[in-house]
Amino acid sequence: MAIPASQIVKINPRVIQASGTDLVLNGMFLTTSSLIPAGSVMSFSTADDVGKFFGTASDEYAVASVYFGGYKNSFKKPRQIFYGSRVNAAAGAWLRGAKYAGTLAQLQAVTAGTLDITVNGTAIALTSLNFSSATSLSGCASVLQTALSSALASTACSYSSQTGAFQISSPTTGDTSTITYAEDGTLATLLGLTQAAGAVLSQGSDALDVPANMASLRSVTENWATFTYLYSASDDEILDLSAWASAQGVEYLFVAWSTSSTLKNQVDTTSIAYKLGAANAGATTLIYGDARYAAFIMGEAASID
Repeated sequence: MAIPASQIVKINPRVIQASGTDLVLNGMFLTTSSLIPAGSVMSFSTADDVGKFFGTASDEYAVASVYFGGYKNSFKKPRQIFYGSRVNAAAGAWLRGAKYAGTLAQLQAVTAGTLDITVNGTAIALTSLNFSSATSLSGCASVLQTALSSALASTACSYSSQTGAFQISSPTTGDTSTITYAEDGTLATLLGLTQAAGAVLSQGSDALDVPANMASLRSVTENWATFTYLYSASDDEILDLSAWASAQGVEYLFVAWSTSSTLKNQVDTTSIAYKLGAANAGATTLIYGDARYAAFIMGEAASID
C-alpha cells in the first residue's frame, strides 16, 4: 500500500536543508544508462542540464521535463533530480575523458603519440600513435583502439558526440574488470584522460541484486525519498524494489509503474497489482502508465513544503 508524503516529511530528517526549515523530497530514477559509472549517482538541478548530459531524446530527459515541470503556475518546483545506476547485468570498466576541447587538426598533427594506461591489471604503454590519416574524431578513436587491442585483445576506444569525449573500455565485465586513469604519454592530457583533466572512471561490477544495488546508491547519497525505474522492470524486480522500500520503514516511497493491460482487470491474478497486494507491499504506490507518470508524482512530492 502507498504511504502519505506527510509521513516521510515527518520522520525523514536526512533531507532537511541546512536552514532546518525547508524539507525536500528529492526523486531518484534508477537507470541502466552506460553514461553513469556502475553503482554511482548523478544529480541535476534542471531538465536542460539532464538533456545536455543524456541527450534530449533520452528517457532521462523525458522524465526530468515532467519532474521539474509541476502544475502550471505552481509556486514551487523541485530543486534536484537524481539518477542512480541500476547494475542488473555485469558491467565492464571504462575510462571516459573530459570533454575534448581541441580540434581534429590538432590530433591529425600527432604522428608519434604515446599513452600509458592499465586495463585489467595489464600495463599498456603505447607509442608511435599516428592520427595523420584520421578524417574524424571517431577515426582517431579507431586508431587508438587498434593499438590498445594489440596490447590487450578486444580493449575498445570510442568517441561520443553526446559526451564530446573519448572513452576506453575494458574487454571484460564483472568485478575483475578494472581500469586506471591515463597517467603518462602525450595523448593522456590531450584527450583529457587524466584525473587532473576531470576524466571519469567506472570500475567493473558483477550484476547486483536489488538490496545490494540500493545499498550502493544509498551509500553515495541519502538525499532522496521517492524512487522509480526508467527501464522495463520485471514483476520480480518490482516486487524486490517494493520489499526493499518496505523494509526501510517509512523512509522511502517506491513509485512503481506498468503499461501492462493486465492492470485493467481488477481480478487478474497475473498483474503486478495483484502480486503487490498478495505480498502486502508497503511504502509503494502503483501507476498504470510509463515513467513520466511516476515522475509527475515524484516532482510534486519534491515540491512539498
